[in-house]
Amino acid sequence: MKRNLFNFIAVAVLLFVAIVACDRDKHVTGVTLSVTTYTLEIDDYFILTATVQPNDATNKIVSWESSDDKIATVTERGIVTAIADGTAIITVTTEDGGKTATCRIIVSPYPAPIEPEMITVEGGLFTMGCTDGDCRDNELPIRQVRIDSYQIAKYPVTQREWRTIMRTNSDPSHFKGDDRPVESVSFSEIEEFIELLNKATNKNYRLCTEAEWEFAAREGKNNGFKFSGSNNLDEVAWHRGNSKGETQPVGQKKPNALGIYDMSGNVYEYCSNRYGAYASPSDSTGAQIDTITGVWINPQGPAIGGYHVARGGSWQSLGQSHRVAARYEPRITSPPNHIGFRLAHDKK
Repeated sequence: MKRNLFNFIAVAVLLFVAIVACDRDKHVTGVTLSVTTYTLEIDDYFILTATVQPNDATNKIVSWESSDDKIATVTERGIVTAIADGTAIITVTTEDGGKTATCRIIVSPYPAPIEPEMITVEGGLFTMGCTDGDCRDNELPIRQVRIDSYQIAKYPVTQREWRTIMRTNSDPSHFKGDDRPVESVSFSEIEEFIELLNKATNKNYRLCTEAEWEFAAREGKNNGFKFSGSNNLDEVAWHRGNSKGETQPVGQKKPNALGIYDMSGNVYEYCSNRYGAYASPSDSTGAQIDTITGVWINPQGPAIGGYHVARGGSWQSLGQSHRVAARYEPRITSPPNHIGFRLAHDKK
């Protein structure tokens, strides 16, 4: 009888210990990856990191699998290697509980998109048009304009940026150089570039309106400078007198007070609107005009009409063309080597 009682107690103790041990095990409730989408060039690699929940889970062992080893492979340590152009799904699975997480790998023969460095321009009121006394008819009459806040690229679009977005190993620029502004591109090609950039980044980049361009060139205020950032043209611009007859790498001259480079000189920059005379009916497109103060609010400029307006002067221009108020209608049938473009974006 005593032996049976002893055996019963021993079994009960063992069961209790087993139950306690089971309670101490922390089972896996989930797993996440460091990224859910990643773009690689062929032959490149990176390391995916899996995080098992909870942090104190007893069994954190995971396994890795690629949906297509011909596109991308993955090792037991999560090292992903790009093999060929295409898309593959990398799946991590926990040994405990079979929890999974996935990462979409995009393999491209071209570099990942280069997004421009943007400068925020806080909205405000300014005088648009010629205020320096060296005026042309198409810069008058002056008017008060109010602009909402927005973002503008720190530099004109470069040839490196053009190639990565257009998925090409070459670009149409006449003067070659990764960090030189892209030029010799048509307006329709610029529109294609922006469309592809927006698809790649899921953002809404665009060109500046002419009013936005001038507001940024004037440093977001009525600063009185003749050129963007200075009254000394050589300080801020590549022009006919110092460019050696060609474009130069962006960002080499003094920026304006907002930190924006090359708004005067190097290449003219296309704006989103077409060229039109100031104060014409088409000039008010998209604008609200305060009937009491006469202030123009966010004018978009003509949407139809002549050629798209360009601003800022270029490597081949004389000084007057680099003024912040100067306007240019490029009546050119083939893409010129003195016009590029700069991106804008609504304020985030």
